[in-house]
Amino acid sequence: MIYGFVQDSPVIESFKQQRESILSYAKSHALSVDEWLDSTTFDPEKFKEKDVLLLEKTFRLGKEIRSISEILQQLLSKGVKVCSCKDNITFGEDYVSSTVMAHAFGLVANIAEEVRSALTKEALALRKREGQTLGRPRGRKNTSQKWDAKKEQIRKLLLSGKTEPEICRMLNIPRSSLFVYVKDHPELKPEAI
Repeated sequence: MIYGFVQDSPVIESFKQQRESILSYAKSHALSVDEWLDSTTFDPEKFKEKDVLLLEKTFRLGKEIRSISEILQQLLSKGVKVCSCKDNITFGEDYVSSTVMAHAFGLVANIAEEVRSALTKEALALRKREGQTLGRPRGRKNTSQKWDAKKEQIRKLLLSGKTEPEICRMLNIPRSSLFVYVKDHPELKPEAI
Protein backbone atom coordinates (compact mmCIF):
# COMPACT_ATOMS: atom_id res chain seq x y z
CA MET A 1 0.00 0.00 0.00
CA ILE A 2 1.27 3.48 -0.82
CA TYR A 3 0.70 6.24 1.72
CA GLY A 4 1.16 9.99 1.25
CA PHE A 5 1.98 11.93 4.42
CA VAL A 6 1.16 15.63 4.62
CA GLN A 7 2.11 17.52 7.76
CA ASP A 8 -0.62 19.77 9.17
CA SER A 9 0.08 23.41 8.48
CA PRO A 10 -1.84 26.58 9.23
CA VAL A 11 -0.65 27.89 5.87
CA ILE A 12 -2.87 26.38 3.18
CA GLU A 13 -0.21 26.96 0.51
CA SER A 14 2.26 24.79 2.46
CA PHE A 15 -0.30 22.00 2.70
CA LYS A 16 -1.01 22.20 -1.05
CA GLN A 17 2.70 22.39 -1.88
CA GLN A 18 3.42 19.22 0.11
CA ARG A 19 0.60 17.36 -1.63
CA GLU A 20 1.67 18.55 -5.11
CA SER A 21 5.28 17.57 -4.45
CA ILE A 22 4.21 14.05 -3.42
CA LEU A 23 1.85 13.68 -6.39
CA SER A 24 4.57 14.87 -8.79
CA TYR A 25 7.05 12.35 -7.36
CA ALA A 26 4.44 9.57 -7.49
CA LYS A 27 3.63 10.35 -11.11
CA SER A 28 7.30 10.40 -12.16
CA HIS A 29 7.87 7.02 -10.46
CA ALA A 30 4.62 5.44 -11.75
CA LEU A 31 3.05 5.26 -8.28
CA SER A 32 -0.42 6.16 -7.06
CA VAL A 33 -1.23 7.19 -3.50
CA ASP A 34 -3.73 4.78 -1.95
CA GLU A 35 -4.27 6.69 1.30
CA TRP A 36 -3.40 10.16 2.60
CA LEU A 37 -2.19 10.58 6.18
CA ASP A 38 -1.66 13.64 8.36
CA SER A 39 -0.29 14.18 11.88
CA THR A 40 -3.52 12.98 13.48
CA THR A 41 -3.90 9.79 11.40
CA PHE A 42 -0.21 8.86 11.16
CA ASP A 43 0.72 5.78 13.19
CA PRO A 44 3.93 3.81 12.50
CA GLU A 45 2.22 0.67 13.83
CA LYS A 46 -0.22 0.81 10.93
CA PHE A 47 2.44 0.04 8.32
CA LYS A 48 3.28 -3.43 7.03
CA GLU A 49 6.25 -4.84 5.18
CA LYS A 50 6.64 -3.52 1.60
CA ASP A 51 4.39 -0.50 2.26
CA VAL A 52 5.61 2.80 0.82
CA LEU A 53 5.45 6.15 2.62
CA LEU A 54 5.78 9.28 0.48
CA LEU A 55 6.47 12.61 2.14
CA GLU A 56 7.63 15.99 0.88
CA LYS A 57 10.77 16.20 3.06
CA THR A 58 12.14 13.98 5.81
CA PHE A 59 11.74 16.69 8.48
CA ARG A 60 7.96 16.52 8.06
CA LEU A 61 7.91 13.27 10.10
CA GLY A 62 8.44 15.07 13.41
CA LYS A 63 9.38 18.22 15.26
CA GLU A 64 12.76 17.05 16.52
CA ILE A 65 15.59 15.15 14.88
CA ARG A 66 15.40 12.51 17.59
CA SER A 67 11.72 11.76 16.97
CA ILE A 68 12.28 11.71 13.19
CA SER A 69 15.12 9.23 13.68
CA GLU A 70 13.00 6.99 15.93
CA ILE A 71 10.09 6.97 13.47
CA LEU A 72 12.43 6.21 10.56
CA GLN A 73 14.09 3.35 12.45
CA GLN A 74 10.69 1.94 13.43
CA LEU A 75 9.43 2.06 9.83
CA LEU A 76 12.63 0.61 8.37
CA SER A 77 12.66 -2.26 10.86
CA LYS A 78 9.18 -3.20 9.57
CA GLY A 79 10.39 -3.18 5.96
CA VAL A 80 8.62 0.05 4.96
CA LYS A 81 10.11 2.09 2.12
CA VAL A 82 10.18 5.82 2.99
CA CYS A 83 10.58 8.31 0.12
CA SER A 84 11.46 11.94 0.75
CA CYS A 85 10.19 13.42 -2.52
CA LYS A 86 11.92 16.83 -2.65
CA ASP A 87 15.20 15.52 -1.22
CA ASN A 88 15.03 12.57 -3.62
CA ILE A 89 16.14 10.26 -0.81
CA THR A 90 14.70 6.77 -0.43
CA PHE A 91 15.09 4.89 2.84
CA GLY A 92 14.49 1.17 2.77
CA GLU A 93 15.77 0.08 -0.64
CA ASP A 94 18.97 -1.14 0.94
CA TYR A 95 18.13 -2.01 4.56
CA VAL A 96 21.69 -1.75 5.90
CA SER A 97 22.50 1.68 4.45
CA SER A 98 19.04 3.00 5.32
CA THR A 99 19.37 1.83 8.91
CA VAL A 100 22.83 3.39 9.13
CA MET A 101 21.42 6.66 7.78
CA ALA A 102 18.51 6.62 10.24
CA HIS A 103 20.95 5.87 13.07
CA ALA A 104 23.07 8.80 11.87
CA PHE A 105 20.03 11.05 12.34
CA GLY A 106 19.89 9.88 15.96
CA LEU A 107 23.60 10.61 16.45
CA VAL A 108 23.14 14.07 14.96
CA ALA A 109 20.31 14.69 17.42
CA ASN A 110 22.56 13.74 20.36
CA ILE A 111 25.40 15.89 19.07
CA ALA A 112 23.08 18.86 18.50
CA GLU A 113 21.76 18.53 22.06
CA GLU A 114 25.28 18.36 23.51
CA VAL A 115 26.43 21.36 21.45
CA ARG A 116 23.39 23.41 22.55
CA SER A 117 24.07 22.52 26.19
CA ALA A 118 27.80 23.32 25.90
CA LEU A 119 27.13 26.68 24.21
CA THR A 120 24.64 27.66 26.90
CA LYS A 121 27.07 26.74 29.68
CA GLU A 122 29.91 28.65 27.97
CA ALA A 123 27.73 31.75 27.50
CA LEU A 124 26.68 31.69 31.16
CA ALA A 125 30.30 31.23 32.30
CA LEU A 126 31.40 34.15 30.09
CA ARG A 127 28.71 36.43 31.55
CA LYS A 128 29.75 35.39 35.04
CA ARG A 129 33.42 36.18 34.28
CA GLU A 130 32.36 39.59 32.97
CA GLY A 131 30.80 40.24 36.37
CA GLN A 132 27.15 40.00 35.40
CA THR A 133 24.80 38.59 38.00
CA LEU A 134 22.92 35.58 36.69
CA GLY A 135 19.27 35.18 37.55
CA ARG A 136 17.24 37.38 39.86
CA PRO A 137 19.32 39.72 42.06
CA ARG A 138 19.65 38.56 45.66
CA GLY A 139 17.10 39.86 48.12
CA ARG A 140 14.76 41.23 45.48
CA LYS A 141 11.15 40.15 45.75
CA ASN A 142 8.91 39.45 42.80
CA THR A 143 6.81 42.41 41.72
CA SER A 144 3.64 40.30 41.75
CA GLN A 145 2.79 37.33 43.88
CA LYS A 146 0.38 34.44 43.60
CA TRP A 147 -2.06 35.74 46.21
CA ASP A 148 -2.28 39.34 44.92
CA ALA A 149 -5.61 38.46 43.30
CA LYS A 150 -7.02 37.63 46.78
CA LYS A 151 -5.29 40.52 48.57
CA GLU A 152 -8.46 42.53 49.16
CA GLN A 153 -10.34 39.45 50.42
CA ILE A 154 -7.47 38.63 52.81
CA ARG A 155 -7.43 42.23 54.10
CA LYS A 156 -11.21 42.25 54.75
CA LEU A 157 -11.09 38.88 56.54
CA LEU A 158 -8.17 40.01 58.73
CA LEU A 159 -10.07 43.23 59.56
CA SER A 160 -13.16 41.21 60.51
CA GLY A 161 -11.07 39.40 63.12
CA LYS A 162 -10.56 36.06 61.35
CA THR A 163 -7.34 34.23 62.22
CA GLU A 164 -4.82 33.32 59.55
CA PRO A 165 -5.57 29.55 59.80
CA GLU A 166 -9.29 30.29 59.34
CA ILE A 167 -8.56 32.44 56.29
CA CYS A 168 -6.40 29.65 54.86
CA ARG A 169 -9.29 27.20 55.13
CA MET A 170 -11.81 29.67 53.70
CA LEU A 171 -9.68 30.69 50.68
CA ASN A 172 -7.98 27.31 50.21
CA ILE A 173 -4.49 28.78 50.66
CA PRO A 174 -1.61 26.84 52.25
CA ARG A 175 -0.80 28.21 55.74
CA SER A 176 2.87 28.80 55.06
CA SER A 177 2.04 30.75 51.90
CA LEU A 178 -0.43 33.03 53.69
CA PHE A 179 1.90 33.62 56.65
CA VAL A 180 4.72 34.68 54.31
CA TYR A 181 2.34 36.78 52.20
CA VAL A 182 1.00 38.66 55.25
CA LYS A 183 4.56 39.11 56.57
CA ASP A 184 5.65 40.59 53.21
CA HIS A 185 2.57 42.88 53.14
CA PRO A 186 2.38 44.51 56.59
CA GLU A 187 -0.41 46.80 55.35
CA LEU A 188 -2.74 43.79 55.55
CA LYS A 189 -2.41 43.43 59.32
CA PRO A 190 -5.18 45.05 61.36
CA GLU A 191 -2.60 46.87 63.54
CA ALA A 192 -1.28 48.66 60.43
CA ILE A 193 -4.72 50.02 59.53
